[in-house]
Amino acid sequence: MGFRDFRAFNRALLAKQGWRLIQNLNALWAQLLRGLYFPNGDVFTAKRGNNPSWAWLSIVDGIDTIKKGSRWNLKNGKNICIWDDRWIPSLPDFKVKSERSSNNETLLASHLINPDTREWKIDKLNSLFF
Repeated sequence: MGFRDFRAFNRALLAKQGWRLIQNLNALWAQLLRGLYFPNGDVFTAKRGNNPSWAWLSIVDGIDTIKKGSRWNLKNGKNICIWDDRWIPSLPDFKVKSERSSNNETLLASHLINPDTREWKIDKLNSLFF
């Protein structure tokens, strides 16, 4: 078939399986994995576990590949932590570079948007970021 980089090809296939898991959480195999490895969270916060199967380790590697190449779509910003999540399209790694202040630990992107006008709160942005 002429594959040049088998590792990249394998990562792509594992990312595809991770994406299938994300898109089909109601499938029987996805419910089994959820019950075993992330019963109280979501796929993106799932850990490898104490005694993980080879299949789960492979899917976690695929999900890590998805995380590296994905970012949040802003919309209303209610699920986006401005300090931890990847959400700014103009930055190379999509993350905020400013220093985090201790009183803004769980600040969401929705706190930076005026809900009535759907515009940025410029004064808040200037106070948080350089």
